[in-house]
Amino acid sequence: MPLLLSTLLAASLASAQEAPPATLAACTADAVALPAGLDARSQAVVRVHTLAGSGSGVVVSPDGWVLTAAHVVGKARTVTLALRDGSELEGEVVRVHDGADLALVHAAGAPPCAPLAPTPAAPGSETWVVGSPTGEALSHSISKGIVSGWREGDGWALLQTDASVNPGNSGGPVFDAEGRVQAIVSSKRVGVGVEGLAFGVGVAEVGRALGVSAGAASGEVSPWRGGQVAAAGVATVTGGPATRTPLPVRKACTKAKARQEEDGFEGTLRTRVDANDFRLRWGEGQPTVLSLKFFLFGMIFRGGPQLPPGWATVDLALEDGTRLHLVSEGGTAAVTMMGSDAWPEFTIDEAVITALAASPPKAMRWSTNGSSPQDRDLGSSLVKQLPAAAVCRLEE
Repeated sequence: MPLLLSTLLAASLASAQEAPPATLAACTADAVALPAGLDARSQAVVRVHTLAGSGSGVVVSPDGWVLTAAHVVGKARTVTLALRDGSELEGEVVRVHDGADLALVHAAGAPPCAPLAPTPAAPGSETWVVGSPTGEALSHSISKGIVSGWREGDGWALLQTDASVNPGNSGGPVFDAEGRVQAIVSSKRVGVGVEGLAFGVGVAEVGRALGVSAGAASGEVSPWRGGQVAAAGVATVTGGPATRTPLPVRKACTKAKARQEEDGFEGTLRTRVDANDFRLRWGEGQPTVLSLKFFLFGMIFRGGPQLPPGWATVDLALEDGTRLHLVSEGGTAAVTMMGSDAWPEFTIDEAVITALAASPPKAMRWSTNGSSPQDRDLGSSLVKQLPAAAVCRLEE
């Protein structure tokens, strides 16, 4: 998530358990049959620019209210909205729900709106995704698919589609056959042998997440942010059992293939575990640092081998129900023949170490530099060695 404007946002958006109720003028645009009506519906789609990157959004009210994804706006208080005709508007980020990955932006003079679907589209029905994959050069691109199903993710209704979705589509609309917005693009799943798995937050969740409902006219919408995630370098732990029983430390250290080495300058001992998909290191007077490996196909880092703070955000779901949220503090990257290997670094505390010692991870979701969150298949080293490495660290 972008971090440059976190101080400004914290001062302007109140944190509460639930968003205060507010009313937005309903979009009364007539239904249009797609694909014939795509030209008209595309007018409601905008590119959303922040200092950290860009995504997409869709105007859903005649009063200039725009829906997009929370990870697109990040911590920004204002964004730039680029319209299809090339003109730009300044948008104010008014409400954000990080957990649902939804955000509400207001811009005066916004283009015609697109109506929200009153009911979920049936599995097998056609969908169209309009957005800006990879950025401005491919602005207002259209891809077609079907509703593959409706899923539940972290308590939110998600539309699954096989329509092509790429970075830059995030926050854009998934239209149904009548030109109504069914969902807001949120994430896709990638991996070897994985194709056509994209997800959008169903528009039925907008009211629950952002506290807004449709009416004849828009009322006052107070600034609000909920479902917050941690700032860079901070780890959070939620859920899981009240008690944990880690393995014996000697067995764990052997299983993790931990090794000790001496710091030639300080004369202190440090321990490290180097695995295929992760690295864990700790030592006397030093923080515990977890590094995770990500291969980025076709990407070459031009800013040097060092990753900036906040570059990667990782959510780990453990087998016992615990959820870990990690935001990187730094890291390194190296160019390979097919792209780059990135090793973002996360400083973790006793709570995270204890959670990892008690239960292996079963799922991972990650994003880089404000990109769309992606699910990643877990390698055997993360499932088997990481818990053992955590036990080894915990008992030393």
